[in-house]
Amino acid sequence: DIKPDNLIFDEVGNLHLTDFNVAAVLPEGGLASSIAGTKPYMAPEVFLTSLRQAEGYSFPADWWSLGMTLYEMHRLKRPYDLSGDMSSADCLSSIQSAGVRYSTSTSSQLRAAVQALLEPDPNQRLSSLTQVKSHPFTRQLDWDRLLAKAAQPAFRPPRHQLNCDPTFELEEMIIESKPLHKKHKRLSKLGSSSDRSSEDNPTARALADIESTFPTFNRQR
Repeated sequence: DIKPDNLIFDEVGNLHLTDFNVAAVLPEGGLASSIAGTKPYMAPEVFLTSLRQAEGYSFPADWWSLGMTLYEMHRLKRPYDLSGDMSSADCLSSIQSAGVRYSTSTSSQLRAAVQALLEPDPNQRLSSLTQVKSHPFTRQLDWDRLLAKAAQPAFRPPRHQLNCDPTFELEEMIIESKPLHKKHKRLSKLGSSSDRSSEDNPTARALADIESTFPTFNRQR
């Protein structure tokens, strides 16, 4: 489910891919057939599979999503006018009938990279790290430094201000009966209970195990 919403920065500016809820492990030569993800970023072969016009799809579908994301990061809008409430047939028709438009500020190398990623035919699409590394748009990158997180990111999130949409935290406070951000208070309350020790309280033991296994992230450290 590659899309801008699932890309997050760490505290120094390295980009990370998140949300693997619909990820699938494919055997060599295998095809995925379930329809999962976000429609505006789905590849044509995914819609074809949904319409039973294809047996399935494979890894090139992810590279299409990367191309959609790359275009949106550059133009601040998607190349195709798709929405989540559109049918698979309408999404496919929109992709097949509309051409991708580029601004005059788009470099020829970036345009070639996006075109290679948004190739409708998955067999002709840029769909491997080897191909990406050799592409003129990324050929000058020091991949070893990037993978080692040794390269200096172009953007570093401000440390002393909110770097995310507060709506999500507000929704959690309103909707969730036990918001995650209040977990520490619940643990301390359970731990300080005078009538039931943590040894006798299975809930307290389970929460303590979770707390020790999954420490709360502190971006100030």
